[in-house]
Amino acid sequence: MIRRPRLRLLVLPLALALAPGLVSCDRQPPGGPLDELWPVPAFTFTDQTGAQVANTDLRGRVWAADFFFTSCPAICPLLTRAMGQVRDAVTDELAAGDAALVGFSLQPEHDTPAVLAAYGASHGARPGQWYLFTGERSDLWRISQEAGFKLAVSATDDPSNPIAHDGRISLVDRAGQVRGIYNGLDPEAVQALIRDMKRLLNDPNL
Repeated sequence: MIRRPRLRLLVLPLALALAPGLVSCDRQPPGGPLDELWPVPAFTFTDQTGAQVANTDLRGRVWAADFFFTSCPAICPLLTRAMGQVRDAVTDELAAGDAALVGFSLQPEHDTPAVLAAYGASHGARPGQWYLFTGERSDLWRISQEAGFKLAVSATDDPSNPIAHDGRISLVDRAGQVRGIYNGLDPEAVQALIRDMKRLLNDPNL
């Protein structure tokens, strides 16, 4: 009998992330000019501490954002790991209040502040530096899609993975403008995100 090689666990996340309509090319080429793509939409959500946080509260900080949900078995663990790499690269700027990380839950009916707090604690998401947001599902999905960050999200028929969503991370400048979108599943793209985030932090004229 011929034994088939066992597929690595990474295959499912990458297959979902690279499915047509979910992840397209990054919006900024690595090392290229950081054009102003579009403004962040207005929002007010609840973070993992139960506090209300608006997009205007992030003005003056350079931040990176992804969309996830805590029970996601596919790409979310990889995205959270990538966000952890960003955290480690800008630790001083996070502590000084110059930078922030933001995660928007796409399954807010499950991801309550308490659930997000536990998830954040297990991944080193310090409140006030790495925000994990919950709120109304319609609002969170709306800002993920065409009205906001322009990242695809859709429901699936798979109860073990009920939401298919984009695997990219957005970079936002101090004025609330999206300046780049990077594939959070690609190590080289994550490094490009870190480089560009530091560029925005170090050069106020960019």
